[in-house]
Amino acid sequence: MIGQTISHYKIVDKIGAGGMGEVYKAEDTRLGRTVALKFLPRDRFQDPQLKARFLQEARAASSLDHGNICTIHECDEAENGRLFIAMAYYDGETLKDKIRHGPLSLPEAADIALQTAVGLQKAHHTGIVHRDIKPANIFITSDGQVKILDFGLAKQRGDITLTRNGTTMGTIAYMSPEQARGEQVDYRTDIWSLGVVFYEMLTGKLPFKGDNEQAMIYSILNENPSPIKKGAADIPAEVENCLFKMLKKNPKERWAQCSDILAGLQEMMNSTQKDEGKTRQKDDVHKKKKSTFLLLGLAFAVISIILITIIFILNQRETFDSIAILPFQNSSQDPNLEFLSREIPASLINNLTRLPDLRVVPRTTVFRYAGHESDLYALREDLKVTSVLTGEINVIGENLFIRAELINLKNDSQIWGDRFEKKFIDLFEIEEEITTEISGALKLHLTGEDKLKLVKRYTEDIEAYRAYMEGRFWWNKRSPEGFSKAEQMFNRAIQIDPNYALAYAGLAECYCMLSINLAKPESVIRRGRIAAERALSIDETLAQAHAALGWIKFAYDWDWLGAERSFKQAIQLNPQYATAYNWYAVLLSFTDRHEEGVRLMTKAKELDPGSAIINRDLGIVLAWAGDYEKAVKQLQLTINLDPDFSPAYFLMGVVYIYKKEYDSAIEYFKKVREVTGDFHNTIGSLCFSYARSGQTEAALSELKRLKTLSEGKNSKASDFCISHAGLGNIDKAFEWLDLACKNHEFAVLVMLGCELEIWFEEMTDDPRLKELLKRVGLEK
Repeated sequence: MIGQTISHYKIVDKIGAGGMGEVYKAEDTRLGRTVALKFLPRDRFQDPQLKARFLQEARAASSLDHGNICTIHECDEAENGRLFIAMAYYDGETLKDKIRHGPLSLPEAADIALQTAVGLQKAHHTGIVHRDIKPANIFITSDGQVKILDFGLAKQRGDITLTRNGTTMGTIAYMSPEQARGEQVDYRTDIWSLGVVFYEMLTGKLPFKGDNEQAMIYSILNENPSPIKKGAADIPAEVENCLFKMLKKNPKERWAQCSDILAGLQEMMNSTQKDEGKTRQKDDVHKKKKSTFLLLGLAFAVISIILITIIFILNQRETFDSIAILPFQNSSQDPNLEFLSREIPASLINNLTRLPDLRVVPRTTVFRYAGHESDLYALREDLKVTSVLTGEINVIGENLFIRAELINLKNDSQIWGDRFEKKFIDLFEIEEEITTEISGALKLHLTGEDKLKLVKRYTEDIEAYRAYMEGRFWWNKRSPEGFSKAEQMFNRAIQIDPNYALAYAGLAECYCMLSINLAKPESVIRRGRIAAERALSIDETLAQAHAALGWIKFAYDWDWLGAERSFKQAIQLNPQYATAYNWYAVLLSFTDRHEEGVRLMTKAKELDPGSAIINRDLGIVLAWAGDYEKAVKQLQLTINLDPDFSPAYFLMGVVYIYKKEYDSAIEYFKKVREVTGDFHNTIGSLCFSYARSGQTEAALSELKRLKTLSEGKNSKASDFCISHAGLGNIDKAFEWLDLACKNHEFAVLVMLGCELEIWFEEMTDDPRLKELLKRVGLEK
């Protein structure tokens, strides 16, 4: 074919050939550039399955615009019907050719592995699994840039598979165990193959060996690779650990995604460069001893000038250590899109919260300032931040329009601003770009690991992500209707992407909150536990899932030690996750560690000062600690923060019961009734308060109301229990108390653990109470 012209490509030379085709060097006569043309094999270009794979390669690679992936210009057909792909031509060699000369140095191997992982990360984010990563498909250009080749076996999300189940596709030596077994594969098969390639780069040998295909497959499925040795020195343990995690037989035990291994490779390269620098410094010692006094004087002068310049620059440089991200304005005026105007900023908040040196105001606090973007003084003084991000959003058809502006609150000037006009399916890229721009504009010093945290994704499906955002929008309303709609949307997200860990965590949180006000929480607790454990099986670093599991252990299992471990794990994973501090503080105070509980709840409030729930719970742990006056002041602050937040009025009434000021308690319970209508908890507490204040008729009226409200419904035994306890019906109170314990009602757990002498003063010496306390695990 050399010398022929195909379409507008003049073939110059043959580069090579393989099972998927022949590759030629050619000149693009139209654009005057050198390209590589890949043709289907001569003897098989009519093969429909091979043509399908060939077209798949063109589709997959052309959809990926990335520096570490070979650029595809077009796919066309020659006059004889033979398909060809026109792609970029690069000077250099394949990694296969490079390895023939022997093992690579650690820095060089790590650099190639890192660049390959970056390219694969782009493919995986787009929903493409390569399935044939090997040295022959990794090209190293003459300037050291990696290009991933040959997406002929790539699998795209939503594609109909080209092979039957049980058929292995790829190159045996680099296949993952699941690929070798002919099972369905995902992005983790590429992580395995990259691990094999990395091992081969470092040693010049394959980690799994065999004289034939069956022996090779046996080795892949059953044997472990030998420890890596390189000359007289061992490869660093960090490198070996990173590599062998890529080669775990069980996909769930491998790195969850390419971004998780990038930070380790990057840090390892930085460490290697530092070691090389130290070696060079030792070599320079003798040369420095020969320096003249003149050179020393000159060096001192130069250093002095540099130091003065650095000090001047540092004095002039703006520093930003905190940010508030406000809800975006919904320019579409479509109320159905209101969730986007809140959840896109919330996603930015979550991304930036992962950075250790930046304080990000939580959504529950900052979203209270929605509509007050122009009041920069209030933002600066109330939130104590140095910068604020504002924006607006609009959706027209499939197009998404976002405007964002980052403001310096020190001098009310713009730090950064931009406008984005893309398809809605590009929302991931928009969020990542805004997050990256913000971190750069705030002049944050980020490590390689920090940068990867900023762009970590939990799903690659935009529809699943949209459902999750809508679920989170409804969850944050903290109402029965909100929890119900949130449950629906989280389940929808999971149906779209069954491996969406965040959606499972959101579902678990939903069930935790729903269980609190149920008489028989067993069914929702069971679903919550399944959701939390599923989330952690996908991503064990999810703080939300650990916290939800901790709440289940505390509120339903009565496993205080297990709950504490889960809460501590959540806080360790995300030190800015206020809810974990909140729930852990309740547990500490519940177990009589009041000083720790108040301290931790105060920390939760510092992290999220605008959260009505955290402010309310600080009031209740102060009351459990016996500081009723501080509890009343804190609950009044909560009411001032949100006058429509009825749980604060309810707990204020409970605190007045602690103080035996029953008339005040009654007034607050009536206020709850005004805001929310009749509710079991309120009626039971009113009945108790009326009875203790001597208003027996009113108490009996409330008990009758409770019975009427509970007819045919799942009534809470704890409310009947305190009603009868208040009226002095001890036997009846014990009947309902026993049922409440059997049902694992959270309210009765609190009563027995923290409020025993408040509600059951006349029952404390009764052996039946001691037996119940023993059953619950609260022996006094």
